Amino acid sequence: MRPDWVERFNLCDEVWSTSTWNSEIFKNNGINKDIQVYPHGIEDVWKPRKRIVKDVFKFLHVGEPSPRKDGQLVVDTFIKMFGNDPKYHLTIKAHLNSSIRIYDKNGSLVSPSSVYSNITVITEEYNINQLVNLYHTHHVLVYPTWGEGFGFIPLQALASGMPTITTYPWAEYKKFIGPLALKSKLTDEVTPKSVGDAHIGKMFKPDAKHLEDLMYDAVINFKPYSGYYFAQSTKIHEEYNWIKLTKNAFSHLIEKF
Repeated sequence: MRPDWVERFNLCDEVWSTSTWNSEIFKNNGINKDIQVYPHGIEDVWKPRKRIVKDVFKFLHVGEPSPRKDGQLVVDTFIKMFGNDPKYHLTIKAHLNSSIRIYDKNGSLVSPSSVYSNITVITEEYNINQLVNLYHTHHVLVYPTWGEGFGFIPLQALASGMPTITTYPWAEYKKFIGPLALKSKLTDEVTPKSVGDAHIGKMFKPDAKHLEDLMYDAVINFKPYSGYYFAQSTKIHEEYNWIKLTKNAFSHLIEKF
């Protein structure tokens, strides 16, 4: 953490964090105030749905154009494993634009959807119902993030009953990520110059080979994975209920005042 952040944090009566992992970082970097963990919750609209594969197996990635979400790794891995096979599809849901590029046959950098008919890049803004439907109509979320302050995207997928491949050491809800937890290594972050110093620090570098293994595993063992993640989704809604979390977070303040 930057020294000026620590100085300002220590001027507060309390410091609130969205995860235990974040609170440990605060402590280890010199924040000496009482640290409260107040995780984010999940809305009821993310209703659980058990997924069944019919004709096409559909992977989903959400988070472009943020480099930290590593959509490029997802696309590169998907192409390596499935090429232009119509039995498999990858959807990239981006916010306004996507930075993912591949080389076409002429050696030009282009969007993967211009070369591969089984890759779709969505840049339009979605309302919450459209977004939930997008999750419900895909089978596996692939999210090799370098780390999160909390991580809404995997939690939303898990709450909807979706098998989810993601890194996990940062996650307050890591126990729900289960057998599709992606291996990673804590290392110095390498951020594109265009991003500036916004993410200077450490990152959980995803294991590219393990990502391949998990995507393959998710395909061949999808039925048991679908049942596993659907079964635990109601527990996620119970544990990450906004009202319950908020009552717990504010109870000591209510008693104090």
